Amino acid sequence: MDLLFSIFAGSLTVLSPCVLPVLPFVTASSLRSHKWGPLALGLGLLISFVGASILISSTGFVLGLSPATMKTLAGVLMSLSGLLFLSQNLSDALASKLSVFSNFQVSQNKNYSELTTEFINGLVLGVVWTPCSGPSLGVALGLAAKAGSIGQASLRLGLFGLGAVSTSFVFLWSQVSAEKC
Repeated sequence: MDLLFSIFAGSLTVLSPCVLPVLPFVTASSLRSHKWGPLALGLGLLISFVGASILISSTGFVLGLSPATMKTLAGVLMSLSGLLFLSQNLSDALASKLSVFSNFQVSQNKNYSELTTEFINGLVLGVVWTPCSGPSLGVALGLAAKAGSIGQASLRLGLFGLGAVSTSFVFLWSQVSAEKC
């Protein structure tokens, strides 16, 4: 059941206020660069998003914190991230700090193919979107904390990332279908 919750929490990530508004632009841009651009973007996004999340969740295992302590910490982090939804000033402050990552311009370097560029853009985007995941990432980290092993935690976080990326593709395909009509 926790595995299904991981996928569901990941799919809710797309509804975050700092993800949903830019999603159509990001996905459409990747599709314009190459017909497989969204897949390369999604793969990069999945790898970095899950990697950052595993790094966060494995901290508890490495430090020897119990799953109960990690659940408590995840709850605290989830509560703190919820404050971003209550305060536009806090949300704007975080966005301005993270905008450094979004200014990464790989596409101007002619040494990269379109697919490589989209993959690298996905890697950067995953790192930027990780803090934007807010409460749904808190759920995923809580599920990972109670997994009991790094392997199980990685599986749950991988499914969380897969839920986020697959929902992004649903948005892309609906956008493409609407343009064809």
